[in-house]
Amino acid sequence: MKTGWQLAVKLKLRLPAFKKIGSRPQPRLSLLRHAMNAIHPLAKETVRFLNSGQVITDLSTIVKELVENALDANASSIEVKLVDYGLSAITVKDNGSGIPESDRKQMAKRFCTSKLESFESLNSVLSYGFRGEALNSICAVSKETQIVTKTKEDAVAKLYELDVTGSIVSEKSNVGGIGTTVTAKKPFYNIPVRRQLAQKNAPQTASKIQDLLIAYGLVHPKVRFVLLHTQETVGNKKKPQNWIKPAVADQMEDVKVIFGKTLADMLDHVSIEEAYNTGDIDNPQEEAENLDDEAIRLDAVLPIKGSDPIIVCKGDHVYIYINSRPIQASKSDLKELLSLAE
Repeated sequence: MKTGWQLAVKLKLRLPAFKKIGSRPQPRLSLLRHAMNAIHPLAKETVRFLNSGQVITDLSTIVKELVENALDANASSIEVKLVDYGLSAITVKDNGSGIPESDRKQMAKRFCTSKLESFESLNSVLSYGFRGEALNSICAVSKETQIVTKTKEDAVAKLYELDVTGSIVSEKSNVGGIGTTVTAKKPFYNIPVRRQLAQKNAPQTASKIQDLLIAYGLVHPKVRFVLLHTQETVGNKKKPQNWIKPAVADQMEDVKVIFGKTLADMLDHVSIEEAYNTGDIDNPQEEAENLDDEAIRLDAVLPIKGSDPIIVCKGDHVYIYINSRPIQASKSDLKELLSLAE
């Protein structure tokens, strides 16, 4: 078995090849021809509803979008509450900066965001969210949506009820500290097929959401994450266990808290940083001529020499991030990454 440092050295030599991962063309889909009416533009409500279904594909996506909003608000504590596996309600509460009062009328309107000024600024976006679609799409697929928020400038928190378009229909004072709490009730009530699928896969979805929080927790060790389960529906399945990841000092401490000391003691953190280049990595002269001003930094937690493969290879816990954003890597991508390290 190669040590973590040996793997890191191999990876350093192949850093430019990482940009190829995930850039493969998507498979083309064939279209079936059917008899149809004359072509006509869809109603705005229909277009908005269809687009929302593409942004929010399942219950875990709701949690993902709200957790990313909380991280963008510099929250140090994020609490996710699932009522009946999220089928009755999903609540994400954070202690971030809150939503300024001047932004609240547009906070859930489509394509409204404070994180992007223009297309050109995409290259410098540092936040998770920037499209201005998440809250609006959550409203579109939820029977009720509530937002409670408070900033340090506010005397009291405010509770806002939103309709399916993301417009505020009511507001009132509410008890709460600085931060934001978003609740989506009866997700997919208006999309029967997805609602039925969510009911069928409820236990798996709960596990998927916990894995999602682990993924964000590993890259944000100083943030506390909590997953709470409650039941309201009589005769529901067995309630899953609650899960907590406390705020810790660094990533290695995070690994110890989440996966246990035995595994953590067999791993080591390696960090590599070098200037990015667009030249031929096998041609030193071209490589030197194409050095970019920006550097690529690779952080990895890898097995140390003498680690037990039965322990370090147990389970399917492979977490890959680009700019602190978790990505879903296919098996072929993982094989390519491993080949780069060989």
